[in-house]
Amino acid sequence: MSSSTPDDLEDSSLRCFASNHWMLKDSMKRTISAMLGLLPSDQFHVSVRVLHHHQLQLPLSSIVTGYTLWNAEYRIGSTQNKNKESEGQATAHVLPGAHHTFNDLSSAAQTFIQNMESDLRTLQKGLDAQNCENLYIQHNRKDSNDLLEYLRSLDPPMIYELSKPSSSEVEGIVHQLVLSIYHKFFLGEDPSVDEADDSGTHISRDHLAKLLFWCMLMGHHLRGLEHRLHLSWVI
Repeated sequence: MSSSTPDDLEDSSLRCFASNHWMLKDSMKRTISAMLGLLPSDQFHVSVRVLHHHQLQLPLSSIVTGYTLWNAEYRIGSTQNKNKESEGQATAHVLPGAHHTFNDLSSAAQTFIQNMESDLRTLQKGLDAQNCENLYIQHNRKDSNDLLEYLRSLDPPMIYELSKPSSSEVEGIVHQLVLSIYHKFFLGEDPSVDEADDSGTHISRDHLAKLLFWCMLMGHHLRGLEHRLHLSWVI
């Protein structure tokens, strides 16, 4: 993201969670920037007033967003793997016939062809890496994000399906997380705050951005743990 993104989103304590998932991290930062604005933090001090009746909903929606992003990532990855498997099967059908003709060649010719095939595979790997880099640059120029574009392409029922916790246990964990965040970040050390008073709580934009980013990461991490648990049951 550009310098207009709240600086605290780059805090090292958060960066370790998503350093290997640039698209995921970019998706979260774009979502937060769309919510809180793009004024650069080094030039403006932005404060946000969060109404009391939204102080539970805000972290909840952020956790659910992270949960949804994990499911979207998984669906995209599954589709890509299926496409690669199909391409591999198509190649496998062609190769046996090609190798069959090698039996009619001399040993030197077969060795030469095998070396050429090895060189071609190396070149293909380099080309694939270059294509990935070009796609990354192209996406940045177009200011696009495949993960967010995929979510935008889905119908509301599918979005709901991706965001829905798979069990009551997960719902309970999310509920406990939200309550913990609410008491720590909004009620603070003054538990006597009148929750019926809708004057709200003022919080810096950068601090709120860090909090929402953390909530999204927790939702994403929670879904990943849930998936690994399901796999362990199957195995």
